Amino acid sequence: MQTLFDSDTHDASESPAPGRLSRDQVIDHILTINPSAGRDFLEQFGRRRLDGYLDRLVAAGSPRGRDARWIRDGDTPAIQGRYRRR
Repeated sequence: MQTLFDSDTHDASESPAPGRLSRDQVIDHILTINPSAGRDFLEQFGRRRLDGYLDRLVAAGSPRGRDARWIRDGDTPAIQGRYRRR
């Protein structure tokens, strides 16, 4: 089963670029928006997946309308379907 957080490697030595949140700050921000995620759960994912999830949470919390934008990464299909076996 594929999830939003497909496993990717985590480099503990990753340091944020100037103006970017650190990995711990990203996790803290996610927990502020979605406290049910759990720190232990989030710790198992790499920086790229955490950044993507935070972007999605922020976009989902924004008002809908003409200016609302969220760009899917393209690593998952927009529409999924399943055929029923007969």
